[in-house]
Amino acid sequence: METITTQHSKTFISTAMQLEMRGRKMGIKEGIEKGIEKGIEKVAFNLILKGFNNQLIIEATGLSFSQIDYLRSLENYDIEYFKK
Repeated sequence: METITTQHSKTFISTAMQLEMRGRKMGIKEGIEKGIEKGIEKVAFNLILKGFNNQLIIEATGLSFSQIDYLRSLENYDIEYFKK
């Protein structure tokens, strides 16, 4: 049976640390993107509550008509959607 040398051990640990850092960076990036999306949806929802029409909300937020339509369906319900 072959033994792991100190150099192999250091290489393995270094590789594992690099993969962990890459995973963290990807997770942070994904979290930021989701946060931005939620923020835009919340702005659109507030515009809906203020009576803005779909065309103005589309222009202001860049959301699609179907996304706005979904947000309109939430208008009369408890808004747990924005607490996620």
